Amino acid sequence: MVKDIQHKLGENVVDTATVENLLTELIRVASTLANLQNLAQCEEYSFDIDDIGLSLDSFDMIINNTLTQSFLIGEGTTLWNASIYYKSTSRSQNNKIVALLRQAGLVLIQTGAITRTDETVGIKLIALATKVGKAYIDCGMTEKADEVYRSMNEHEANVLASQDESDDLRKSKASTLTTFYASRAEVAWKLANTHIANLMMQHATADKYLIYCSMREVNYVCQVCLTIGYQLSKDNKISEAITWLKKCHDVAEFMKGKRCHETMLILTKSLNLLASCYLKKSIQDVSALHLAENAIATCLERDPGNLLAMSLKIKMLKQNGADFSGIEQAYKELMSPQQVAKDELKILLNAAHFIAELNPRVSLDGLDMLLEKTLADLGNMELVENTIVAKFHIMGNIGKKNDMENIMKSVEVTVGSARDYTFQKNNYSMPNDTMAKWRRKLRGMSGHSNEQSLELPQTVILMSVIQQEKNYELAKSWYTFAYKFIASSEVDNRNAAILQRKISLCDLERHAVSDAINAVTLAQKHEANSAANYYIMFNIALEINDVDNAIKHLHQMCNSNDFHTNMLTIAANEAYKRNNKEILIEVLREILLKRRENQDALGVDIMVLLRCLIRLTHKAIESAREDEQQALRQYLLGYFEIAITVIGLDASSSPLTDVMLTKQDLNELEWYYKTAWNIALEFCQNPASASIAIQLFGIAYKFLELYKEETVEILAWKRLCLFTCIAGRIFQSRDSIVMEEKESLLEKSLADIILYQKIRNVLQMRKQLNSETIVEPQQAESDVMLVFLFEFEAKLQLKRWNEIREMLDDARKYELNMPFKVYERMMELLIIDRECPSEILSATLQALLNSLSSQPHSEYTRFSRWFRMLLISALHQDKHVAHQYFVQATDILKNCPHQSYPEEEIQWMMVTAWNQGVDYYSARNFEEARKWCETAIMFCRSVENGSFYEQEMRELFVEIVDNCASSSLRLDFRI
Repeated sequence: MVKDIQHKLGENVVDTATVENLLTELIRVASTLANLQNLAQCEEYSFDIDDIGLSLDSFDMIINNTLTQSFLIGEGTTLWNASIYYKSTSRSQNNKIVALLRQAGLVLIQTGAITRTDETVGIKLIALATKVGKAYIDCGMTEKADEVYRSMNEHEANVLASQDESDDLRKSKASTLTTFYASRAEVAWKLANTHIANLMMQHATADKYLIYCSMREVNYVCQVCLTIGYQLSKDNKISEAITWLKKCHDVAEFMKGKRCHETMLILTKSLNLLASCYLKKSIQDVSALHLAENAIATCLERDPGNLLAMSLKIKMLKQNGADFSGIEQAYKELMSPQQVAKDELKILLNAAHFIAELNPRVSLDGLDMLLEKTLADLGNMELVENTIVAKFHIMGNIGKKNDMENIMKSVEVTVGSARDYTFQKNNYSMPNDTMAKWRRKLRGMSGHSNEQSLELPQTVILMSVIQQEKNYELAKSWYTFAYKFIASSEVDNRNAAILQRKISLCDLERHAVSDAINAVTLAQKHEANSAANYYIMFNIALEINDVDNAIKHLHQMCNSNDFHTNMLTIAANEAYKRNNKEILIEVLREILLKRRENQDALGVDIMVLLRCLIRLTHKAIESAREDEQQALRQYLLGYFEIAITVIGLDASSSPLTDVMLTKQDLNELEWYYKTAWNIALEFCQNPASASIAIQLFGIAYKFLELYKEETVEILAWKRLCLFTCIAGRIFQSRDSIVMEEKESLLEKSLADIILYQKIRNVLQMRKQLNSETIVEPQQAESDVMLVFLFEFEAKLQLKRWNEIREMLDDARKYELNMPFKVYERMMELLIIDRECPSEILSATLQALLNSLSSQPHSEYTRFSRWFRMLLISALHQDKHVAHQYFVQATDILKNCPHQSYPEEEIQWMMVTAWNQGVDYYSARNFEEARKWCETAIMFCRSVENGSFYEQEMRELFVEIVDNCASSSLRLDFRI
């Protein structure tokens, strides 16, 4: 098996699933061998030896074979080295395989060294187990890590009990146990076992171990404490977080003379986290402020330029009620760093926002100081961008307080300074990717225009506008202010037109129609005959219900050079929202003209319009945001329902049978039911649209109901639509947690099943009459089986036990032989239902066994599993009937090919029958005891070493008869 694993790992493309299965099986076999070795050393044997294919004699030989032990250790070492190689290769993408390789190696090494109980071996095994646990932690399998650690309990006890006092062994023991306990603490904490986590960390931080540990082990202990403390602080468990962070700090302080750079970083982080936690705690406990102050001071003493500690100092001063001048001084010191790294900028900007709540002007001054630093580093313009974004956010908040004049002056100065400085340094200009980043920060935040953002510096000016979501009056003020910076170049004419269109849209949202007209007229001067300009004019005409001008501007929009078909989709939605059908039809006619090119669109009717709406809406779903897609799906469903009504289907789904459908009507029907079917299939791929998909299948069925002449093809389609509706609602009912909704879905499914059966009966009658050739869809018979199961499941969920009994009695009503898999699924459903009557369970199980008994010999394994369930059920209900089943089992075994019936199942029946006989003997029912014991002896003839069992049983049976005067021997005779 080890060679198989090595071979799989050596392939160019590693089959990770196969490797995981092989490793899991290897761990199981090796663990079983280890358990059997323990039993063997106590001179106790078990039938479990058969699980790994060993006889008792060969097992004794392996237990005492030194070569075998060396072989196991060697194979385990091979797997361990394979894990190191696999982890180091670039193709390593599966941490689980690394963990499994290491566990398999550990189990083999542990099994090979099982006879060695010295302390050195125990220490090495614990060290290996720690690495296995860490590997499982890395891949998120914390429970497996805990399982590995628990398997080391015996070795841990041996190591702790050892009295060896040699220095080397003492150091090895200390470093191993410290890492082991720290990792166990992390695992226990992740499994929410707080008590064990604290206990393990208490062991890990014991002085008797730490004095012998290297900084590597100490840093690991500190890192575990820091990680747990940080996560607890995030979860707002402040007191627990402080406890863990103090442990981290205390351990780092304990190693004061040995500390390295990594330790100092951990110590600084722990002090900052402690200070943050104390600040949070001070809200309820004022005394915690002093502790926060001490932690900050200690951190700054060790690292005077630590920005996080400096920012915490500002919060501490504010919380302590310090004078604002002191807070301002601390803020200015913070905003004047020698260098600003990317990960430190967030700390500075957070501090700026914090100060802005106290004094926005001081906050902005600090950002100006920071900009002097960031603007000096043109190699990292991202710092500049983020700093300016923060500044304008703060400016926007000031703008909310009606300080518009001052804020705009500040904006003008900032933009001008940034622009001038950019070109002073060797005519430097911002690269395209930087410009794109600015646009991404701003795009889509205003919520009232889908035009692209402007180039710098105009984009910068709009930052505060964008923050004012749907504040169109303030937005207009900023757009107008930005318009002042437009130059007279071709590019800036384009930007000027965009700004004026945005102003027009703001006016339109404010219902200031005349101002909107003025703005879009000005946009026309900057960019004549733009489709975007005509689109805004179209919206203005819609706003005042000027149909003629709306249609006029619609045509102008479609004939412009920069026209895009998306504009028509948006125009159609706007007309639909305003319920203006005349304009909507005109928009759809334009769509037809664009899509059908030379075809005449003058004869467009409502069906064509609906078909276009269906197509457009369906297409729009693909590009819409997730929050819009569900609404569009509902619109799509509504269009289909309108089409049904227009064609002639009323609310009760009754077809107009007295009207002959024309060829055009038939073509319409075919398009609609097939389109509904195809879209429903597409929606099935997305769980969010599953409910709509089921309704669309139902709508497809309604279209098919309109056909007066039901051909075989139409009947087959109707059956398929019903089948998908049934299956979909059954699947929905499984996920539904609302009982009323679940019952409604199941009732609808049963109603559709009745229709399904009627259609199938019609198809069967036509087949018998041979009036026409019937070509049913593939898997038609399989569909029937599934419908039978769906009906069974629906009635089971609705607790209709009498109807279920009728289904079992009439299982052949479909004129098909039910395969055993159908009965298996029925059993699976019945088993999980606690209210199911036992007679229904037994009847279904008997039907399953009858079906399995007619299968080839290869199904005996499956048969035996279910037969055992029947026996267990019968033993609980009627032991007399159960005995008949046991006797029937002996007859089955006589007719079975050799070794076709699983031996473990035969052994189970033998042992169970024997124990039943002993139970009756204890109850002094000697006749029943004799029957059951004799039945048990009959099973001995069908198992390996059966003669040995038969001889032993007969000896015990004689002893039972001889001691019938006493029942105290009952437990001794049970197997």
